[in-house]
Amino acid sequence: MLAQRPFGLVLFARGSVLRDGDDTSRDRLLSEMLAEVGLASASLDLTTSEEGRIDEHHLAWTDVHLLAGRLVITIDWLGQWAATRGLPIGCVATGGGASVALVAACERSSALRAVVSWNGRLDLIAAVLASVTTPTLLLVGEEQTDCLAINRRAVAQLAAPDKELRIVPRSSNLSDGATELGEVARLARDWFTRYLGPANRRPTVASSDARR
Repeated sequence: MLAQRPFGLVLFARGSVLRDGDDTSRDRLLSEMLAEVGLASASLDLTTSEEGRIDEHHLAWTDVHLLAGRLVITIDWLGQWAATRGLPIGCVATGGGASVALVAACERSSALRAVVSWNGRLDLIAAVLASVTTPTLLLVGEEQTDCLAINRRAVAQLAAPDKELRIVPRSSNLSDGATELGEVARLARDWFTRYLGPANRRPTVASSDARR
């Protein structure tokens, strides 16, 4: 979704070609809320049709790094395309896709300025978290007890000075109802507005980050 004269771009990074109705509703609501404040958004499927039924909540470590490489390529391309050149980028993802986003953030920190994780499987990248300096918001449903334990450990390990763990009350999967859905979208919108906004503007050099 395009905003008029956007000041930033948010990617919905998907680690699976399978999307259910809840995911679509959540993405649509967040897109609308982002457009209202001047942020463009776009969905990005990181898997190919041949890769089939990859479940983003059960990605393996090797899958994460493969898909992160594709996200990095996309970020570099956006940095060269006239319509998006110079726009700071944010990324929102769920499950294993959140690990994909944070690995990409390590590779392209100058371009990928903010990440929002929804029920992220961040245990997949425990060894990487200490290298993540990108502002990161971790959102977890209150009833997702296993995921909540993972994210509590992850927020302590993240190197980012700007990091936060927020628990969504009464929610098991962050799409249980309109109230929970709206709260998740509001928190994500506010995070991206804060870290992609003009107050945080600095030169974007998507293709020149050191490849470590």
